[in-house]
Amino acid sequence: MLAELEGNSVDAIVTDPPSGASMMTPFEERDHENRYLDFDSPLGRLRHGFKTQHAITLRLRECFQRDVWPVLRQSARLLKPGGYGLFWAFQKTQHWLAWGLEESGMTVMDVIVAAVPERRPKTPTVKGQSLQIRSETDLWLLARKAGSEDTSSKNR
Repeated sequence: MLAELEGNSVDAIVTDPPSGASMMTPFEERDHENRYLDFDSPLGRLRHGFKTQHAITLRLRECFQRDVWPVLRQSARLLKPGGYGLFWAFQKTQHWLAWGLEESGMTVMDVIVAAVPERRPKTPTVKGQSLQIRSETDLWLLARKAGSEDTSSKNR
């Protein structure tokens, strides 16, 4: 849908771009033998060992660039010069989102952090208990497309 819109035609964008949440499980069945797994002793669950963490991160970054950056490029194309965008960011990948915004021709102006009062389990529960609970936060990146002062004043 974004590709159908005329470039430099939007004053501002507020969006939840693809966050890459589906990429948080990067291994396919064929990769099973390449995992280094360890036991989380009290619960007996499998988890990634440290040997694999760097490889996982690199793989996730490649997927993020492939799937999310095209949306950011389209957003930059649509914004009028001097226009602003507010982009929701997944905590684990917010730095990649900022990088993608900059690569698309925008400047990250600020990061807005909103604490959500709810807490949820980070890991699957065993007998209703989870050893890892995380507080939720929403991260929003405020970005601006380059433009002259003249274009900025026209966008107010």
